[in-house]
Amino acid sequence: MRKGRSEVARDAARLAHFRTKIAKQELQQMLGKDYEILSKGYPDITAFNSKTKTFYFVELKHESEIGKPLRPEQEKMKRILDRITRKKKYEVWYFSDKPGEKDRILVKCFYSENKIKPIYPEDLDEELRKKFKC
Repeated sequence: MRKGRSEVARDAARLAHFRTKIAKQELQQMLGKDYEILSKGYPDITAFNSKTKTFYFVELKHESEIGKPLRPEQEKMKRILDRITRKKKYEVWYFSDKPGEKDRILVKCFYSENKIKPIYPEDLDEELRKKFKC
């Protein structure tokens, strides 16, 4: 039996919430306790350090979106953030879509000069590496 639209939307929202939780934990470990990690609105995750006044922004996507450009509203936000921070602190984290791997961060990338640059290229298989070529 096929799932109804509301059931599919509910499952997608649950998965997005789960991935946000995983990403927040990962980011907290990466940045340390000085950063406050928030996930309300856009971008998906915002980290702020009140002592150093630095920001960190993370957009979460699934594996099937690898290689696709940012949407116009995301690109606009990225330009604003680049202007504010004067640093490339806008990252996109891709999660695996494979069954049983929904909680696995496949690759962490950052956007710089409208190009996607993988942070962990040595962890990518050849097919994914081609998608990430600048």
